[in-house]
Amino acid sequence: MSEPLNLVEIAPGTALRLRDGRVVIVVDNPADGMWLFCREEGGTAEEPVAASDIAGLAAPR
Repeated sequence: MSEPLNLVEIAPGTALRLRDGRVVIVVDNPADGMWLFCREEGGTAEEPVAASDIAGLAAPR
């Protein structure tokens, strides 16, 4: 099992894999430890992503 992510430390530009299999890129981090604002890889729309939806780090495609 991988080590848990510290959402407070995740920088914009980081690629994440969500539990539903999508890869998103962090656009903004309010550093609250619960939410990140991300966009789907290749997309333009920002969406809030909850900590519980994140499976782990991903390599950008």
